Amino acid sequence: MARVLIVDDEPAVIQMIGCVLEIRGYEVIGAGNGREALTKMETAPPDLIITDLVMPGMNGLDLCWKIKDDPRWSGIPIMIVTSATNDSDLADGFWKLGTPADAFVSKPFDPFEMADRVERMIRNRGSKDAPDGTA
Repeated sequence: MARVLIVDDEPAVIQMIGCVLEIRGYEVIGAGNGREALTKMETAPPDLIITDLVMPGMNGLDLCWKIKDDPRWSGIPIMIVTSATNDSDLADGFWKLGTPADAFVSKPFDPFEMADRVERMIRNRGSKDAPDGTA
């Protein structure tokens, strides 16, 4: 069973995404910020991480860089979920800066479409999504 770590400071978001992923057979771990996520990864490394960008303590982008800089976790695919209005523009901007993320999803999102993307990313672990954020 694949394990997905969902990092968001809104428990309702973790619960919504988590319910859909659990129905599909994934083990789900939730964390309220980047620091908590890193602590949980020490004992239960995930197969994929879904993270919000704006969170207290440690934001999603800093979390992504810490994960990608650590050889134990650098191969874990990361999906950033953000309230930015245009997935494509956001992804293009991040790719130009050398983003540590593998995919981008804009809020609001369809949790079932997200689950489909999670499946594809886990299946294709290690390969970056296209710069337009599609999986």
